[in-house]
Amino acid sequence: MGAYGGSGHHGLAQDQPDRQPQRFATMHRSKYRAASGARYRPPGTRSDRTVERREDSTNHDVWEAYKFFAGTGSDPRYQKEKSDFVPSLSPAAVTTLLAALVGQSSSQIALIFNAYGGAIDGLGEADTAFPHRRSISFMIHYYSGWDSAGATKQRVRAMAAFYAGMRPYAPGKAYINYCDSELQNWPTAYWGPNLARLMAVKRTLDPGNVFRFPQSIPLV
Repeated sequence: MGAYGGSGHHGLAQDQPDRQPQRFATMHRSKYRAASGARYRPPGTRSDRTVERREDSTNHDVWEAYKFFAGTGSDPRYQKEKSDFVPSLSPAAVTTLLAALVGQSSSQIALIFNAYGGAIDGLGEADTAFPHRRSISFMIHYYSGWDSAGATKQRVRAMAAFYAGMRPYAPGKAYINYCDSELQNWPTAYWGPNLARLMAVKRTLDPGNVFRFPQSIPLV
């Protein structure tokens, strides 16, 4: 479930083992439609019309498959991203999410659902700096991109409103690689129960706070 924004951004977990097969067949709805000219019909639907299917799907190595799915175009000049790690979504949450998505006057905000579990859950949540493992099932990546500076305020407001609508349904966990300057309580949102240990490491190895940015691990 979800809409892909075409930005080329992916929410792979930090230190996630590379368990992707070296070669695998690729098939994608939009690519299938563009290549064959056939009208896409979801599995299980019926039609009186015969839809010609192509059987010449080709194999790609991992990098070629990545470019196939993500695209190779340049990113927009301006981007705003937010994230939510969630264990599940209630029917009310799904309704809220879909209503906000289809209710946009234009497709300004896209959603990407990144599935977790599998190898990510092979480590405990305190085994590395990255804590979002067995307690969550997937990450929602909220994304907006644009090229005109004049659109920035409106895009940021739209993203804030979209994100605010999901607050009753999300536990407040966020992905550090999608830094969000508006995020409340960001140290805990990014690092959870690992924060105290990471702060101790920071004080030991970087007591002068040389390596810093507005949302880096704090000293105190």
